[in-house]
Amino acid sequence: MQAAAHGSICHMLEYSPDERAPVKLKWLCALPAIGLLVFSVTACGGARTASGSRASAAGSYFEGDDDVDDRGEPRPDPDENSIRYYGHAASANEVRAATALAKRYFAAAAMGNAGAACSLIYTSFTTGSRIARAIPPVYAPAPGSNVFSGKSCTQVASVLFQLDHQRLVEEAPTVQVTSLRFSGSEGLALLGFRSIPERWMPMEREWGAWRIGAFVDSELP
Repeated sequence: MQAAAHGSICHMLEYSPDERAPVKLKWLCALPAIGLLVFSVTACGGARTASGSRASAAGSYFEGDDDVDDRGEPRPDPDENSIRYYGHAASANEVRAATALAKRYFAAAAMGNAGAACSLIYTSFTTGSRIARAIPPVYAPAPGSNVFSGKSCTQVASVLFQLDHQRLVEEAPTVQVTSLRFSGSEGLALLGFRSIPERWMPMEREWGAWRIGAFVDSELP
């Protein structure tokens, strides 16, 4: 990546200093010799092989989030209960539909196709001030920042997909919804991958079908 492009993205994003991953992102932006797009925020500390997570066999999906509190602990880790036991369990058919949705979304994100990705996001989160609701906290701008103000869904998605490009490319082919929990129209999907710990992503029911509820997935607590 050219230094000019690296600088433009670093200038574009203003993060709260109390978030772990944004601090690491600022550190990357301070190194002009490093291209930002070959790193994702999670590559700094989250997108790693699951040394503390469990996989039952070679090629299977990892369990847990690889946090210190996760290592050596029985499943499930208590700090993940708010996600693992949210609301009610969805049916097997709904889990399959959610997996198909996640695969389409991750494929679009990995290719940087923000238009296709935005077509899969909950409609209310793709326009106006409600776009902010689809931005995970780890990417949230600092209080008072207008970095995403007035930006369209595709503009915001393009920036976030660039920041997480490496992980998205590596993990899009293997993403699976291993669990889907819901309460009313709101759902939480637990995502499994072949080489990194489990992650999660909100989903929203719209017109009788599940839609994506965030621009990118998040680490478990």
